[in-house]
Amino acid sequence: MALNTVSSDRLSTNVKTSNLGTELIKKVGQDKNILHNGSFIVHQRGGTTTSPGFLLDRWYSAMNGGTATFSQGTETSGTVYEKGLVNYCRITNTANSTVSSAYRYLRQAIEAQNLLKSGWNYKSASAKITLSFYVRSSVAQNFYGYLRLSDSPDSRYTFETGSLTADTWTKVTKVIPGYASGNIDNDNGSGMEVLIAPFWGTDGTDSGVTLNTWAAFNGGQRFPDYATTWAGTNGATFDVTGVQLEVGSVATDFEHRSFGEELLRCQRYFQIFSAPNGEFTRFGLAASLASNSVRIPIPHITEMRSKASFSYIGGNTDYQLPGSSNGFNISQVIYESNTSSARSTCLQNGYVSVTTYNCYQFSANGQSNNAALLFSAEL
Repeated sequence: MALNTVSSDRLSTNVKTSNLGTELIKKVGQDKNILHNGSFIVHQRGGTTTSPGFLLDRWYSAMNGGTATFSQGTETSGTVYEKGLVNYCRITNTANSTVSSAYRYLRQAIEAQNLLKSGWNYKSASAKITLSFYVRSSVAQNFYGYLRLSDSPDSRYTFETGSLTADTWTKVTKVIPGYASGNIDNDNGSGMEVLIAPFWGTDGTDSGVTLNTWAAFNGGQRFPDYATTWAGTNGATFDVTGVQLEVGSVATDFEHRSFGEELLRCQRYFQIFSAPNGEFTRFGLAASLASNSVRIPIPHITEMRSKASFSYIGGNTDYQLPGSSNGFNISQVIYESNTSSARSTCLQNGYVSVTTYNCYQFSANGQSNNAALLFSAEL
């Protein structure tokens, strides 16, 4: 079959003047956001929290002094909604505290090998990464955050949001140079933390902290001293969305990923197998190697960052192992470290009554919405 050829001049002209050329330009920089779930759309755990821990996927939230609630918010119009940023993380200062040990913050740890291979020449001051995000506070005030290189030597780069207008979304952009003294390991541990804090008491602040420069990390010198306006106001809110960290010195538009793609990235760090609407969800096959013991391998949806820790929601009546004459006691399930991996977790229960060398279905009992198995390899 004969092949038609096109001159390079003609091809160049056609690409420049066609929709193809425009689309190619649009594709440059795809998969640029080093962070996960920067638009807070993935919320596998559901609900709200008033305790330190992970709520919205990949984001650790913490508070001390007084009380605070972390939640997922939804916009229906306005500045960020028009940019496709429908969800956000909200910190509500439910009971104020400005004591020296108080704090409220949100942070994400980036897997070191991902940061190392991002294309950022992190030891060169002329090589930049750019952090951008939208923030809204119910109280007009200046706030702080930092980037922290977690590997030795522990280092931080502190920045400010600038004074925010109350109840108004503001885009914050910070261009950060490389740090010659920094280090990023080629492993699955934490390489960098991105932290944004509406308040930190004087136990973690110092008036001598310099902004917009790398320095050795010191837990007592994270930020300059905070104004206490927000922290001293009951019901004050602090919202964040569109968080993006990208290589280069320009803050480009937020990279929107489909929910399915973002969920899969988050499932490297956390997975939940639940039984919605009282269904008889089958969690896995249980193999009996003895009359009183079964082993249950649970394959992960995607390979996790490391061996996962295991926990569960619900009680004994929310689970079943048909064929076991004395039922299934979820509280007696143990995690088998020597037979688990980043790709699957093996559970064992030694409080059943079964036939040796048989297989059984381990499932929810279909009577409630409480049954759920949780696997975490968060940073």
